[in-house]
Amino acid sequence: MSDIKNELNQILLRINGAALSNNFEEVEILIGDATTKLENGRAELDEETVQQLQSSLESMTGLTRDTRNVHVNSGYKAERPKTGNDCHYISKDVSCYCKFSVFMHDQMMQGYLVSRGISVQRERVRETLRRLLPEGTQERWSTAVHRRRYSVATPNSLWHMDGHMKLIRWGFATHGCIDGFSRFITFLRCGINNTASTVLQLFVFACCSYGVPSRVRSDHGGENTKVALFMNLIRQRTSHITGRSVHNQRIERLWRDMHTQVTSKFYKEFYEMEDDPQINLDPDSIIHRSALQYVYLPVINKRIEEFRNGWNGHKIRCEGHMSPSQIWMSGMLDNMGSGYTPTSELFGVNPSIEDKLDSGLERFGLTLDDVGLENALVVTEVPAEIMGIIDQELSNKEKFRQCAEVLVRQVEH
Repeated sequence: MSDIKNELNQILLRINGAALSNNFEEVEILIGDATTKLENGRAELDEETVQQLQSSLESMTGLTRDTRNVHVNSGYKAERPKTGNDCHYISKDVSCYCKFSVFMHDQMMQGYLVSRGISVQRERVRETLRRLLPEGTQERWSTAVHRRRYSVATPNSLWHMDGHMKLIRWGFATHGCIDGFSRFITFLRCGINNTASTVLQLFVFACCSYGVPSRVRSDHGGENTKVALFMNLIRQRTSHITGRSVHNQRIERLWRDMHTQVTSKFYKEFYEMEDDPQINLDPDSIIHRSALQYVYLPVINKRIEEFRNGWNGHKIRCEGHMSPSQIWMSGMLDNMGSGYTPTSELFGVNPSIEDKLDSGLERFGLTLDDVGLENALVVTEVPAEIMGIIDQELSNKEKFRQCAEVLVRQVEH
C-alpha cells in the first residue's frame, strides 16, 4: 500500500513542478498516469487514503475523477500558453520590460514572458532584443564574468541571504534569499526598515513555503541575528554561516541583475526629484519620506515580484536550459530517498515549523513573543485622503507632491 501511495505522491509533486514551469504536455501525461494508478490501486488502499489522494489530485488539477477520465480517454489537451507568432505582439511585450533596463539578457526576458503565460522561442526573443536594444547587447558581451564552479548537494542545502540597500537613502530596504543549488529565489521584498524581526518573518514565510534549509549564509549585519537564532534552534547545530557580502556569490549576482532591471530606475528617479525645484524631495524630511513610501512602496514591490517571477522562470544555459523553478523541483524529486535532511523533511511527516521553533525556544525559557516574530511586516494604515490621491491616474511624482502637501497640512493642524 505504501508503495502505491508514495508513487502517487511523487506524481502529484511532478504535476506541480510541470505546472510551475508551464510544461502542459507533461501535465497531461502525469494526470493520466495518476488517474490510472489511483483507479488500479483502489483495492490495495484503504478508503481514507483513496479519498485523501483523490482530493489532492482534484485540487491540483481542477478536475474531478469523472472529468479526468473523460479528458484522458478522449485525448483532451490542456490549454497551452499563448505563443508569440506575431512580431509586433512580441516587440510590444518585450518593450514593456525593456523600459526598466536596457541591459536585460535574453534568458531573463524569456523568463518574464513565461511568467505571463507567453511561450516564445529564445532566438525570437534574442532577435527582438538586438533590434530594440543594440547598445545593451554590446554591453552584456563586454561585462561577462567568469566564476569558479559552485556546488552543493541538494535544494535547500544552503540558502544565501542579504539586504539590498541601493534605496536606503530614501528609507527603502530590500531583503532577499536565494537557494544555492537551484538559484531559486525563496523571498524578495522591499520594506521601510532593516530590522531583524522583518528579516526573520520573511525568512519564516519562505520556510513555510519551501522547507527549512540545512544552512544559511549571510553577512555580519545585525538584521540577520534572529535568523541565526532561528536556524540554531531548528537545526540544533552551527547552521548559520557569516562572512563578507562580497563573498556571498549567489545573492550578490542576484543583486546585480535586480539593480539593473529594477532599483536603478527608482534610484535615478528619486535623485531627479531631489533636483527638481517643483518637487524638491528632501530625503531627511520625515514628511517627504512618508509620502514617498506611501506612493512608491507598492510600485517597487510590484516590480520586484515581476522580477522574481521572471528570474525563477528564466532558463540557465549551464543547467541544461532549465529554469531555477525546474531545477529546484527536479532536485527535490531526485533526492526524495537520499537521506538529506532538507529533502527528507519536505516529503516526510514532521512537526510544523512553529512546533519546532516553540520547542527550541522552550529550552531557553523563551516564546515567539520574545523573538518579535509577530507584526514585523505590519503595514501602516494609509489615510483615506492619501489613498484617494494614490488611486488617481497621475504620475508617481505628482502623487508624491500632493501626498506631501496633505501630510504638511495634517502636521500644521
